[in-house]
Amino acid sequence: MPPAGQIPLILLASMLSTASLLLLSWAYARAEASYLAATEYTSFLWAMLLGWLVFGESVSPFTLAGAALIVGGCFLAARSPADYSPALEAAA
Repeated sequence: MPPAGQIPLILLASMLSTASLLLLSWAYARAEASYLAATEYTSFLWAMLLGWLVFGESVSPFTLAGAALIVGGCFLAARSPADYSPALEAAA
């Protein structure tokens, strides 16, 4: 059993995780899955940022390069696809 002082933090964490999963479900119901799947990888960026800010973890150049690739992929996925409809000749 956790100490009594930790129970409010555990309850807060459970409420935040439940809310995030509900919002994620709401988003998948209303947006294109191809866009949301790519932007879901930004969780790696948040983990890197929080690890650096909160826990003082060092960030390697490889991690920064990977983060740049993730951000670039999210920008590419966020673009709306061009409407490709080739011109067809009407049969007479």
